[in-house]
Amino acid sequence: MSCLILCALVFAATLVAADELSPPAIKIGILAKRGEERVRQRWVPTAEYLNSVIPEYRFEIVPLDFEEVRLATMSQSVDFLLINSGYFATLKADHGLHQIATLISLQNDIPQQFFGGVIFTRSTRHDIDQLRDLVGKSFWAVDQQSLGGWLAAWREFFDQGIHAERDFALLKYAGTHDAVVMAVLDGKADAGTVRTGTLEQMAAEGTISLDDFKILNRREPDGNFIFQLSTRLYPEWPFAALPHVPDSLVKKMTAALLAIPSNSAAARAAKITGWTKPLDDQAVQDLFRELHLCMYEKYISEITLKDFIRRYWMVGVFLSIFLTMVVLSAIYKDFLNKQLERRVAEKSDQLLQQVAERKVAEEKLQRAEKMEAIGLMASGVAHDLNNILSGVVSYPELLLMKLPEDSELRKPIQAIKDSGLRAADVVADLLTVARDAAKVRVQTNLNSLVLEYLQSPEAEKISSLYPQIEISTELAEGLPPICCSSTHVTKSIMNLMLNAAEAIETAGQISIQTALRQLSTPEAQALDVKPGKYVTLAIKDSGSGIDPADVRHIFEPFYTKKKMGRSGTGIGLSVVWNSMQDQEGTVAVESDQEQTTFTLFFPQSEDNCRPLVNKEVIEQDLSGHGERILIVDDEAGQREITQQILQEFGYHTTTAESGEAATALVKAEKFDLVLLDMVMGSGMDGLQTYKVLSELRTGQKALIISGFSESSKVKEALSLGVSGFLRKPYTMKQLVEGIKAALEN
Repeated sequence: MSCLILCALVFAATLVAADELSPPAIKIGILAKRGEERVRQRWVPTAEYLNSVIPEYRFEIVPLDFEEVRLATMSQSVDFLLINSGYFATLKADHGLHQIATLISLQNDIPQQFFGGVIFTRSTRHDIDQLRDLVGKSFWAVDQQSLGGWLAAWREFFDQGIHAERDFALLKYAGTHDAVVMAVLDGKADAGTVRTGTLEQMAAEGTISLDDFKILNRREPDGNFIFQLSTRLYPEWPFAALPHVPDSLVKKMTAALLAIPSNSAAARAAKITGWTKPLDDQAVQDLFRELHLCMYEKYISEITLKDFIRRYWMVGVFLSIFLTMVVLSAIYKDFLNKQLERRVAEKSDQLLQQVAERKVAEEKLQRAEKMEAIGLMASGVAHDLNNILSGVVSYPELLLMKLPEDSELRKPIQAIKDSGLRAADVVADLLTVARDAAKVRVQTNLNSLVLEYLQSPEAEKISSLYPQIEISTELAEGLPPICCSSTHVTKSIMNLMLNAAEAIETAGQISIQTALRQLSTPEAQALDVKPGKYVTLAIKDSGSGIDPADVRHIFEPFYTKKKMGRSGTGIGLSVVWNSMQDQEGTVAVESDQEQTTFTLFFPQSEDNCRPLVNKEVIEQDLSGHGERILIVDDEAGQREITQQILQEFGYHTTTAESGEAATALVKAEKFDLVLLDMVMGSGMDGLQTYKVLSELRTGQKALIISGFSESSKVKEALSLGVSGFLRKPYTMKQLVEGIKAALEN
């Protein structure tokens, strides 16, 4: 038994001796700005290097977050710290830290002794281009104590009068730099800030792409600084000793750090070239003095207050309690007042905005309902009315072809034709007001349309009726093209010029101006269009102006102040408004007692557009050469007049009263072209008929004809291979031009 006890005592003594011989542990706390694992990867080789050059101690790496750094400093659970220079300045003042060296980082083979902050957002955020754009947005930072990940950016906001906690919708601290970057990339935050080099390092690791981000408040630093930068520069991270560390160890650590080889494993793992003597931290002190003046003075006041309490501790206790209660009461009262004022202001703004939005919505609804009613009316009568007008337009043309030039019947027959065309124009205007007009768009130059109008009979008519009105032009050079319906733009110019002349009545001026304008987001919102480049047409007259009470109604259909029977139908400005809506643009009006200006905004055309019907036909050769044409229409009168016209121009024609009849004819014989009425009373419509004919005859050419405007079925037929679309009523020239184009397509 005594032998066992003796062996146990010997073993215990051996363990104690071994423990006494083991080197004491020295803990190096390192701020884990990108997580604990990255800290160990970078700095464990440095600990191994220190173990080799200072063998009497055993060095350990301790990753710490921002709060753990403060607690470890207070409890002295670590011996050395490697932290950012801003956090070091705070702890040095409060806990007596002593800087022994400054890190020299290595980036792209270039030594860096300074760092800063980078403020960024997603590259797709076109509403954020400068720091002021961040007001009202959500913003993420790393930590309240992070110099590169918050304080440096805060100083820039402060310089521009932006108060983060007041002006940001949300200010959140993510804890690590990587978390901030990913929050912005994923859309959780509108913008964020991290230490310089973080974006480049994450891009090199393949985590992100730099093209996904936009840098705000970009700075161009002097010297060899290579990273994206938004703030001023500050000295790199300091290596600091806590007050309890012996001076002998501090000296050995300083010598070892300054002597570390730049090509050593420790330096390569840490991505540094080594260490240098402590750099001046005046830039950091200036930052604290600007941003934390109250905190800075509070710290100084605490030292004085301790001296005061040391002498007059009893009075100090009661005075401190009293002052604290007074200050807290005042702060709380002020806080409640501000909260109440803010809530009242927010509620008032919300109510005003809701009232304004509701008013706008009601006006839009009323206009939409009015347009819908007119659209139903126009669409309901368009087909039958256009079929009727086809005869009114086409039969006079046939009669005029057969009458001698000196016949006394030519004038009344021509008048019948002209009346039919004017009636067709009224129907076309109604369809435009109903937003149901055929949209044949081409890429054209606005200046060309203006010049064509000035040479038109309509412009000559204004000059003859109002000889004392002077018309001037100011057309911008080098205007980009617009994609539009030339017919509707010309119609809009004609209506606005006629209105301007009637507003002047006697002597005055009309100015036509074109320009290229860039609409900002607020300007575009005011006009209810998208921001961007617009080609504008402004028509300004020196008339008596429009009454303010009438301005808001002038684009409504049938709203007019003109005398009955004098001119117009009351839908001229409605045609302008709806035409511009179809062009994805808008029209604005400004008027006072001396002049009125209507401005049309056309989006700049960046894509090629082309008409749905090819009109490039040689007018000198409109006659046919015996081509076989099948006319399909459920209206007998329409079939007859179309057949007569085509026979006059040398075509061989056959008619069918339905899609089923047309199918039977195409099975039996081949036709060079099929004229298809889109809407027929019973059986298959034009689209269904074309699909069947295409199966029977591959590549069968066809031309769609309809009294309605270009519907979704017409567009589908065009996409399937139909050569073009012709709307009733059409003139004889339009018909043979369309057939000629379809045959040559």
